Amino acid sequence: GRIRDLPDEKIFTIDTLGDVEVLLKTGEYDVWNEEESDELLRDDDNDFLPPMKKRKIKPPPTMNVKPFDTIPAVHFPHPGTSYNPKFEDHQSLLKIAHEEEVVKLQKKEKLQSQLPVLSEMPTSVMNPEDMVVKDIDEEKSSEDEVEENERNEVIEKQVNNQHKKTRTERNKEKRKFARLKEEQGRKAKKEFRRELEKLPEIIQSFNQEFTEREKQQAEKAKAAEEKANLPLKKIGKYSVKKLPIDVQLQEELSESLRTLKPEGNLFRDRMVSLEERNIIEPRVKVKKRKRKFKLREFEKSSYKNFNK
Repeated sequence: GRIRDLPDEKIFTIDTLGDVEVLLKTGEYDVWNEEESDELLRDDDNDFLPPMKKRKIKPPPTMNVKPFDTIPAVHFPHPGTSYNPKFEDHQSLLKIAHEEEVVKLQKKEKLQSQLPVLSEMPTSVMNPEDMVVKDIDEEKSSEDEVEENERNEVIEKQVNNQHKKTRTERNKEKRKFARLKEEQGRKAKKEFRRELEKLPEIIQSFNQEFTEREKQQAEKAKAAEEKANLPLKKIGKYSVKKLPIDVQLQEELSESLRTLKPEGNLFRDRMVSLEERNIIEPRVKVKKRKRKFKLREFEKSSYKNFNK
């Protein structure tokens, strides 16, 4: 049967062999009782398994970054986009759209100008035999020129060796060389005096250049600071797209709300606004890849023998 009373103290034994006292507790419990088994499992003495701790999920650092307040969530539309705009507002909007289209066309023309035109490319092909003949003629002419130069050098050496300078000629050359050296020294001194006279102007120009450089560095630092406070134009692989201007021509303007033609897309506007404020990453439509090989259709053997 079950022991309901507390166990006797004689059941406890003390291990005197070791330095640490170990208490051996014995007893009985009902293995079919769920409450007692749960209490046993919850006991702190059963530390044969390490306690399972819940790990905290580390959030990304971008979670603490606030959206940029420099760009508003909703942009006010241009007055020219109204269904019944003023003439001046509509013309200014048309001018803005025209300037954007001109910039696009200029970029396209610049790209096309860098590419070769098929009509201007050379179509004639040179004969390889003619090229070989030209190369041989060029080699012969170059060899002849080298031989002539060598002959001229030999002749000049012979002429120079035949005429030897006398002592008076050598002294004359020395005096001439000394006079040239003195003239060069006088010119160098004059140039040095001129530079010394220009020293205040040089210092003034140097100070002006130094102040201009400091001003440029301050402007660059200010521009970099302003750029750091602005949202990024490119996050990840793709850059933020600019929305096209929704504009209607003069003849497309409606006379009443009943005939009004809606322009733009509200969902696209919201998505681009989130991308501009760096809340989400800009993405593009994934193009469907074409198969390298066509799919082949064939009947399975089980289907062939189905009617048999």
